[in-house]
Amino acid sequence: MFGKIVAGPLLCLLLLSTSAVGQVRMGLQLARRSYVVGEPITATIRLESQSRVPLVLGRDGNAELMLEMTGGSLGRRSIPERKRVSRDLVIMPGSTIREIVEVTSLYSFLGPGNYRLNALVLHDGRSFYSSTFAFDVVSGIELRSFRQMLPGYGDREVEFSFRYATREGREEAFMVIQSPDGRSLYGTFALGPLLRMYRPVIRARDDGSVVVVHQSGSNRFSRSIFEVERTGAILRELRHFRPDGTPIRRE
Repeated sequence: MFGKIVAGPLLCLLLLSTSAVGQVRMGLQLARRSYVVGEPITATIRLESQSRVPLVLGRDGNAELMLEMTGGSLGRRSIPERKRVSRDLVIMPGSTIREIVEVTSLYSFLGPGNYRLNALVLHDGRSFYSSTFAFDVVSGIELRSFRQMLPGYGDREVEFSFRYATREGREEAFMVIQSPDGRSLYGTFALGPLLRMYRPVIRARDDGSVVVVHQSGSNRFSRSIFEVERTGAILRELRHFRPDGTPIRRE
């Protein structure tokens, strides 16, 4: 009888000490809870090793770093989709690293939806998860749109959609450049704060670039110039002006 009473606590201690071997603590953080379709999404992964052996990520390593995404358009639940994060790292016992991962390089977000993201490490036959980070991808509300042919392609049209979304308590402006059917996305650009007192203006230039002017403050207007090629779009210039047209210089 006495042996049985002592064996119980001893067994619990042994199990606890064994479970501490090979432990990995994970953390995951995104910059915000809401993104406009096409915006780059990056995550910061915190990985703390409590293992007795180094964690080796990469080819022939003893651990793998993964992301796991659930969710989708209209908030529909989906089967978790895992993607491997390619890294060549050695994490020594007791040390902590932080890695920046571009989520949009692994997953496609062509439409709005509600998503849940985890980071995890596969090590020693076990899975170690971070807490779940929930975020939304939204279309934004369109104020103006403009179409023109893709330079050098007489049969391919590009749509410039000037939109806004409320983020962190203020309205922000975005330019979404895509095909009219929404299947090809050339780029999404955050253009800063928006005041909707004056309707934005979008015009094409002789060189094929497109310029948009919007009000970004009580006494400030912003001018953005975009260029589009087959492989994508770029924001060539973003400058700010006073109502009389004089530029506001950065200090």
